[in-house]
Amino acid sequence: TVAVWGAGCDRIYPAEHAQLAEEIAAHGALVTEYPPGTAPVAWHFPERNRIVATLAQVVVVVEADEKSGALITARQALDEGRDVMAVPGSIFSRLSTGPNGLLRSGAAPVVAAADVLQAVGLTAMVAEARADEGLIALIPPGEAVSIDHLAATAGRPIGHVLEELFNLELAGRVRREPDGRIRRAGHRT
Repeated sequence: TVAVWGAGCDRIYPAEHAQLAEEIAAHGALVTEYPPGTAPVAWHFPERNRIVATLAQVVVVVEADEKSGALITARQALDEGRDVMAVPGSIFSRLSTGPNGLLRSGAAPVVAAADVLQAVGLTAMVAEARADEGLIALIPPGEAVSIDHLAATAGRPIGHVLEELFNLELAGRVRREPDGRIRRAGHRT
């Protein structure tokens, strides 16, 4: 995992992401073009998005309203000759206006994690990603379940389940609740 900062590397923003930043630094990379001590200000983020677009092989927009920085990143990716993909969303959600607009303009749709894997040339992983779909069947509609429960029910190691859930989240098929439980996307209590 590579995180691109819109501030100095010593300025975690938002502050509640401090633990995530530590994990990324330990196992990936934190990248910034700003010197230490530089505060996160609004105009840094479109500049940061330019770096994200340059580093990415494919940019996937899951949710974005009309003025979202994700759309700035998508435009910059197109300018860089990168592929842009989008997860279709409800016509009634303002957070779907961005991805739906990108789809209307020719972005490739993402309806499963396998779509992204195929776009980046990881076709050997496509069959494995399609198998992840079975995990969704273990989540009752309208309910949220713990990751431990999913792993036990699926009879799979928790590490494999976490990897599968990442793919499903990327594809917009499941979402993580604030308490860490997993719910099918689009289902509320």
